[in-house]
Formats: sequence, C-alpha cells, structure tokens
Amino acid sequence: MCKRQTLVLVVLALGLSSIGEAQDSRWIRIDRTSQFVLYVDKLRTRPVDSTTVDAWTSWEFTTPQILIDKRFDRMVSLLRLDCRATRSMQIEANYYYGKTFVAHTEPPESLREWASAPSQSVNETLIIRGCLIARGQPTEPVK
Repeated sequence: MCKRQTLVLVVLALGLSSIGEAQDSRWIRIDRTSQFVLYVDKLRTRPVDSTTVDAWTSWEFTTPQILIDKRFDRMVSLLRLDCRATRSMQIEANYYYGKTFVAHTEPPESLREWASAPSQSVNETLIIRGCLIARGQPTEPVK
C-alpha cells in the first residue's frame, strides 16, 4: 500500500464526519461563519519548535466547493503555523464530499509558501488558537 493510500485510510479511520454531524470530541471548533465551520484536532496539533506548530484542521463548508473539477464540502488539512509571525503554510490537504474521499493535495516542499494572516481574520484566529492548543493551553470552543 502506498503512502497516500495509507494516509487516506488513517484519515477515514479517524471518524471524520460530514457537515451537519457532530465532530468527534477531539476536534475543537475555533471559528464559524455563514460559509464554513473551522475545527482544530487537539490530539494531532503539536509544536514543531519554539515558534511553529503543526495543526490538523477541518473546514466544513455550508455549500459545495470546487477543486479543479471535483466537488467537496470538507477539507482536512495539515497546516504549519508560525506563532510569532502570525502566518501559515499548507503542508497537505484531503478533500471530501459527504463521507466520500475526493482528492489529496500535497505541494512539493519547494513550492510551499508562508501566508501572512490579516488582523482579525479567520486565519489569524486559526493561528492564535492553534498555537494555544499545540502548547496545551486552554481555549474554549466557539458555539
């Protein structure tokens, strides 16, 4: 079995739900808009070094999105968060439509870029709260 298939099986085995269903208790809801609900996996979010953390996130969209020619309503992605500079970088992402796996993306390391988070944006909230979670500091879920 190749690395990609193993990753897909692991993600599916984690019991990730489709939109509208309650997330597993390990997922903490950190933001909600009319377009999506954003969760961070508190069990798989961990420090990389003194300023960065790796955070698994789940973006559950209220309406289907398009990735090239495929529809999806949930993206589960691994992000590297720079807690000091308030920026993020996507490492990989898995896309789902309902409970069906749609696609996996993993940009080559040479093409990965840091993206700064604007003040008071969803991305800033994700970085701040993801860094707290990775360091075991309390953060309450968004209702």
